[in-house]
Amino acid sequence: MKVFLCFVTVLCALWINPTAGARIHNRIVGGQDITIEQAPYQASLIYHDNHWCGAVLLRRNFALTAAHCFDVWDFHLFRDVFHIRVGSTFINREGLIATLIDVTLHPQFNPDTYNFDVAVIQICDCFDWTPRIQPIALPAAFQHTPEGSLGFVSGWGRLWYQGPIPDILQAAHMPILNRDRCMETFADINPLTDSMFCAGSFYGGLDTCHGDSGGPMVLNGEVIGLVSWGIACAQVDYPGIYTNVSFLRPWIDQQLP
Repeated sequence: MKVFLCFVTVLCALWINPTAGARIHNRIVGGQDITIEQAPYQASLIYHDNHWCGAVLLRRNFALTAAHCFDVWDFHLFRDVFHIRVGSTFINREGLIATLIDVTLHPQFNPDTYNFDVAVIQICDCFDWTPRIQPIALPAAFQHTPEGSLGFVSGWGRLWYQGPIPDILQAAHMPILNRDRCMETFADINPLTDSMFCAGSFYGGLDTCHGDSGGPMVLNGEVIGLVSWGIACAQVDYPGIYTNVSFLRPWIDQQLP
């Protein structure tokens, strides 16, 4: 089931390849409460007045999120029901709400495999930088992140698979995992491409979950990943998969004036 079908009701389970039976989702398990001052680049993509996906501020009028958060046939038909909330610790209150002007999905985004799962959002230039609202830097193009590096992931996703939705922003440090092992693990489900990497744990208990999609993984003051897909949440043997921002940096730069 693709995201588009879920727009009609609620954001429900997504499916990669029906023959594989692999559940993937816009997916923090094993995290803790933080305040927005600890991740002032974090934004909430709102759909019909409720949190829908995570996003990350690059400039006052540009943000980054996952392409599958906009898996609709024409964003412009839905423009009025999408907004972005910035500067709030809480999921559906406080902070400032900005209007979306345009959304550009990567032209090679594949909603079946989640390859090139990135979108650039243009928003109104209607807020100033404060301790609660700050941009994040992009990594250098094709920059290598060593295995074992601890990325800082934040979001308002469910606290465990089919669990409660938190009111307060959650965060956790997710280690970058061995790529060869990840590729072997997911080979029969959904192959990992250069636009993806995996992080979290092969032993379960540490992962992103439903509602975290598009949210940032930050390392050394740079957004190196976006929450993309995975198998349920925090499942043994199945860590989370993230969009590789460094690999997609050249395309992202082309979208920023």
